[in-house]
Amino acid sequence: MRGFTLIETIVYMSILSFIMTGTVLSMYSLFSGTESHTQLIASQDAGFFVMRKIESVLENQTTVHIPSFGYSPSLEITTHDNTAIEIRRTGTRIEVRRGGVNGSYVPLTSDQTSVTNLGFRYLPAPAEGIEASTTIDGIVFETRVYER
Repeated sequence: MRGFTLIETIVYMSILSFIMTGTVLSMYSLFSGTESHTQLIASQDAGFFVMRKIESVLENQTTVHIPSFGYSPSLEITTHDNTAIEIRRTGTRIEVRRGGVNGSYVPLTSDQTSVTNLGFRYLPAPAEGIEASTTIDGIVFETRVYER
């Protein structure tokens, strides 16, 4: 007689099912790990982008409007060319407005990221400056710009 017996076929099918199950589970963990890593990279990119924007605005400032104590949820500055700029958090987004009340707010973060904190603090003498802090998708980003 040629071929496989019923027992041999059942054994081969069970071995094949174990191999396929292991392959599917490893591929699932690989893809889910890639997705979470991609989200982490997107959150870090958003945080670094926001901090660079805040730093560039602060380095070009002539006057800053924040309290001299504690954290403020928004920052209003006037640049060397007398442009009014405001940075604030609205809901889960960070927005910036140029040109005072006549300007419109432009988002610095996308809807795919969630901002839970934005704060600005005045740093007193001897190292006068501004400290900015934000939390994007649970990751804290901070920067300090000192007056020259």
